[in-house]
Amino acid sequence: MRDDVPLYTTIVRAQLYFERARVMDSQCRIVLRRLEHIYYRTDSVNARVEAVTLEGLPKGINESAILPSSVVNDMANGTHMLCAFLYQNAEPLLRTRAMLMHIFNHALHKRYYVARDLLLMSHLQENVQQADVNTQVLYNRALAQLGMAAFRIGKIQEAFQHTQELISSGRQRELLAQGMSQQRFQQLSQEQEQLEKQRQLPFHININLELLECVFLTASMLLEIPHMASANTNADARRSAISRVFRRMLDFNERQVFLGPPENTRDHIMAASKALAEGDWESARNYINDIKIWSLLPEAEEIKKMLASKIQIEALRTYLFTYSTQFESVGIQDLATMFGLGSPKVYSLLARMVYNEELAASLDEVSGVLIFNPANFEASSRLQQTALALSSKAGAFADINERVFELKIGGGMTANERDQRNNEGGQRDRDGRQGQQRGGGGKDGQRDQRNKQGGGQRNNQGGNKGRRQNNKGGNQQRNKGGKRQ
Repeated sequence: MRDDVPLYTTIVRAQLYFERARVMDSQCRIVLRRLEHIYYRTDSVNARVEAVTLEGLPKGINESAILPSSVVNDMANGTHMLCAFLYQNAEPLLRTRAMLMHIFNHALHKRYYVARDLLLMSHLQENVQQADVNTQVLYNRALAQLGMAAFRIGKIQEAFQHTQELISSGRQRELLAQGMSQQRFQQLSQEQEQLEKQRQLPFHININLELLECVFLTASMLLEIPHMASANTNADARRSAISRVFRRMLDFNERQVFLGPPENTRDHIMAASKALAEGDWESARNYINDIKIWSLLPEAEEIKKMLASKIQIEALRTYLFTYSTQFESVGIQDLATMFGLGSPKVYSLLARMVYNEELAASLDEVSGVLIFNPANFEASSRLQQTALALSSKAGAFADINERVFELKIGGGMTANERDQRNNEGGQRDRDGRQGQQRGGGGKDGQRDQRNKQGGGQRNNQGGNKGRRQNNKGGNQQRNKGGKRQ
C-alpha cells in the first residue's frame, strides 16, 4: 500500500508512452491494469490519488487522450471513460473483465440499478463458468458487492438473491480469492496449492466476509420469519424454505438448552429472529442495532433506520399470520399503535396483503377494521398443529417399536414374512406330492409296456424255434423212408 502511488504513476506513464507509440494491444492492457488499481476504491480516494499522480509526472509528457486531467475531480466519469475505451478496442476477455470492474465500482457507490442493468445486459452470468479462474473470482466479487448495494438501499429480496449462492456454497474464501478452504477428503498437490496462493488478493481490497454474511442472514431473517408464520394459512410454506442455511442455523439455536446473551453476529441475528417471530419488534430492532459490523458500511445510521422500519413491517405481517385464527376482527389504529407505524402505512400494508391473498380478510374503511373471514376459524391453530404433529410422531414411534419387537421374537422375521414363508413352504409340499404321484404312475406304465414287449418277443422266438425243429424232424423221416425204399 505504501508503494501504490509510485506504481500507479508508473502505469500512467506507460499508458502515455503507448498512446504516443500507438500500440493498441499494449495500450488496452495498460488501461486495464490502471483500471484494476482504481475500481475497488471510492471516488474521493481516486481523486486524491490522481491529483498526486499528475504532480509526479514529468512536465514534458503530454496529457492523456483517454483520461484527461479535467476529470480528476469526477472519477465516476473517469472510470466510465476507461471502461468505454476497453469496450471499443479491447479483445473479449479484457472487455469482460472491464465490465465486471465497472459493475463493482457502480455497486460500491450505491448505484445499484445502474450496476444491475449493466450485469443483465452483458449476459455475463450465462458464460462465466467457461471463463478463467481470475475472471470467475472477479465475477463473484461483483456479485457480492451488488448484493450489499441492494441491501444499503433497502432492497432486501434482491440482496438475498445476489448473496445466496456465495453463502450457501460454504466456500466464500475460495470463491472470492481471500483464502484457501480445504474440503474434506481433498488433498491439493504442491503445484495446485502454489497456484491457489498466487490467486489470493491483497488484504486491502478484500470484501469483509463477516459483513457479507451479516447482510445475508439479516435479509434471510426478514424474508423467512414471516414465511414460516404464514404456514398457518399457506400449506406450501410448511414444505418450502426460502433460505435453508438460515433455517438450519435457527433450528440449531432453538435446540440449545442454555443460551446466554448474544456475543457475535450470528447470535444477535438468531435472537432478533426469535423476537421477530413473537411480534416483539423493539427487541428485534435492538438486537440488530447492537451488531458492531454495521460500522464498516457508509451511512451506518441510515441503514439502521431502514432496518428498524423493515422490522416493524415484517413484525406486523408475522403477527397477523400467527394470530389470524384467533381474531374475528382487529382495528387498524390498534395495529398502528402496537407496532409504531402510521395508520396510512398500516392500511396500505393490509390492503396489499389482502390483494395478494396472503390473508383471508376484508378491510372496512368506515370503521377502520380488518375483518377476518369465518374460514379462518375452521383452520387449525398452532397448538392444534403441534398436537397433530406430536400424535403422528408418536404413532410412527409405536410402529417402529412393534417392528423391533417382532424381529426380536420372530428370529429376524416379522409376522407377515413368517406367514408368507409358511404359505410358500406348504405350496412347495403340495407341488412335490403331486409330482411324485405323476412320476410313480408313469414308471409303472413303462414297466408294463416293457414286460409286454419282452413277453411277446420271447413267445415269437419260441414259436420260431419249434417250427424249425419240426421241419428238421420231418426232413429226417423222409430221408430214412427213401433209403429203405
